[in-house]
Amino acid sequence: MPNFISEEDIEQAAIKKLVQENDYDFLNCMTAEPETLPDGSGRDNKKQVILPTVLFNSLCDINPNLPVEVIRKVADELMKTPASAVIMQENYRNYNKLRNGILVEYEKNGRKTPDRLKVIDFERPTQNRFTVVSQLWIKGEVHWRRPDLIIYINGLPGARIKIVQIKYGKFPINCYNN
Repeated sequence: MPNFISEEDIEQAAIKKLVQENDYDFLNCMTAEPETLPDGSGRDNKKQVILPTVLFNSLCDINPNLPVEVIRKVADELMKTPASAVIMQENYRNYNKLRNGILVEYEKNGRKTPDRLKVIDFERPTQNRFTVVSQLWIKGEVHWRRPDLIIYINGLPGARIKIVQIKYGKFPINCYNN
């Protein structure tokens, strides 16, 4: 039984729909070798999954009232991977940062000024920057990974998509396990 639609066809159709109909930005990060940088993502290394430039610019756009140096500090903190953490606690902390923002303090007119930096603008969703990234190599603890697509919100990964073509009615279990 011939395959009429390839994985590449599905990937390109998804990218086209997201870009043309939903105003997503698009980055093709395909490189022949996994280790190759730069790959268009702006990352410093292949273990990093956050898009640093997109993150910083997005935080500046949705927090225009905050000083740039405060935003830079928060962006740098968001890009750090904790050396050791209890995964559930770390996930909960990150969830709260996304949902509620991050409390910051800065000097204004000689006084300490508290404020809240939004990571995602829930009140004005169109102010957020949505990006679809294809073929981004990621160095894991043991293996390299390259999802077909990753959906980012303000430079932070939100969804990973692996397109798998089922051949002859058999589900490729190794793709499920990856």
